[in-house]
Amino acid sequence: MGRNNREDEIDRLVSDIQFDRWIFGFPRFFTLVSHGHMDHDPFRGCMSFPEPIIFGWKFRERFAEVARETVRGKLPDHFSLSEGDFVSVARIRVRCLGRGSVMRLTGIEIDRLHADWWVLSTKKFLILFVGELDGPELPILAKILNEASNIDAVILPSYGGMSRQHHRLTDPDQLRREVGKTAKREREKGRLVYALPHPISPEWADKVGWRV
Repeated sequence: MGRNNREDEIDRLVSDIQFDRWIFGFPRFFTLVSHGHMDHDPFRGCMSFPEPIIFGWKFRERFAEVARETVRGKLPDHFSLSEGDFVSVARIRVRCLGRGSVMRLTGIEIDRLHADWWVLSTKKFLILFVGELDGPELPILAKILNEASNIDAVILPSYGGMSRQHHRLTDPDQLRREVGKTAKREREKGRLVYALPHPISPEWADKVGWRV
């Protein structure tokens, strides 16, 4: 089945943004950072990232470290957003969702999020970007996706076997299975699903990014 205009427009929008260290094309608008772990840190990438860089409080210490290490030139243009704040770049509104935001949206208690979640919106589309997940966050993600009918696309990490301790799991294969189920369910609803390989390239995505 061929793609429609809506899907092509969302594809172009997603391709214009760098998500952590993953891209879906040749991004030109901005770089969005979910958290500061090495495999997500755009400063560790093999190529320059589009500016401005947009990050939340989980990335502030890393950005300060870059500032201390910079001898020549200037830091990239950037926005540091607190939870619930937003900024508009290239007619895209980017909002930071942290622990308090997702608890208010879902009514589910959680002690922390592995990464900030992000909502990107234009006059036509709404996209949810979740760069990293812990096991306890799966019910929160499911509830948001079930209740927010206006989401057009979701960007999710894909997994192989994961560390129990690092992702607060009892079963190291849990994230791979559950994210796959979530992705297939969202595609059945007509949403586009994009994958950030961690490091597995899954079969459930409409499009898989590559890391730079």
